[in-house]
Amino acid sequence: MANVSPLWAGLTSSWNHNADPANLQPDIAPALRRAAELVRSHPPPELTQDEIDRAVDALHAPYQERVVRSALNADGEPAERAAAVLAVIGDLGLEPYSTHEPLPEITPDDVHLVCWQALTPHPTLTPPPGPQVWVCW
Repeated sequence: MANVSPLWAGLTSSWNHNADPANLQPDIAPALRRAAELVRSHPPPELTQDEIDRAVDALHAPYQERVVRSALNADGEPAERAAAVLAVIGDLGLEPYSTHEPLPEITPDDVHLVCWQALTPHPTLTPPPGPQVWVCW
């Protein structure tokens, strides 16, 4: 059998990438960051701190910028724009992002070969134009 050590190292590296909690955090669009800062710095007086924190957490999620862009760029005072952002959060039911648990770290010794599979073209089939026909056995 061929030397599979590079394969083990690649599998281990890919797995361990998902074992790092920092790699599981979403990329937040700049408009969502600005909207979160607007809500935090100009919260409506009728909201509790927990409601404000939940709204900011909802904006720190991997949503598209267009979700809040119109409310963020609306005319008016910052408090009015913050209220518009909060209305978007409520109307769309935006929720805070929750990540899954990180995977446990592994070493190459933790990877075991269960099955080896090779794909080859079928010898009697003429491949059609476009994608190739592959048969696995």
